[in-house]
Amino acid sequence: MPVSVRDGDPGAPVRDGDLGAPVVWRLVGANNRGLGQGGSGQPDLDTCHAAVKELCAAVSLSRPVVGPSELSGLWVWRLDFDGRSIAVSVRSYLRQRECRYSLVNFLDAVPRARLTTGLVAMPVRREPRLTGARRPGAEAR
Repeated sequence: MPVSVRDGDPGAPVRDGDLGAPVVWRLVGANNRGLGQGGSGQPDLDTCHAAVKELCAAVSLSRPVVGPSELSGLWVWRLDFDGRSIAVSVRSYLRQRECRYSLVNFLDAVPRARLTTGLVAMPVRREPRLTGARRPGAEAR
C-alpha cells in the first residue's frame, strides 16, 4: 500500500523528514487507481504504518457502512472498527451498486496488499461524511 501525503504537489516525491501535513495510506490496484485510503491522517510515517497494520488485522472484524455523502449526496463507503473509521472510499459514486462494488474490491484486495516504502504527495481530499448510512445488504430506498 503506497503511503500518500495530503497537502502537497500531486506526484511529487517526498522524504519522511519533509512531512508537513498528515500522512494517509492509500491502497491502489494494479492499474494504480485508488481502492481505499485511511480514515484519518496520521502525524508521521511510523504511525501511518501502524494504521496499515491495524487495518490488515481488523478488516474482517470491521463494520462496512455505505451511504450518501453529506457534501455531495453521492455514495461513499467506510470501514468502522473500535468506534472510528479505519478506511474510506477514495472517491464518491453516482450509484449505490458501484459504491458497494468498490467496497467489495477493497475488501478483497486488503489481504493481498503489499506495503511500499515510497511516499507520494497527494492533494487534500475531504473526509466523506455519511448521512442515512446503511450496512451493505440493506435494501436501497
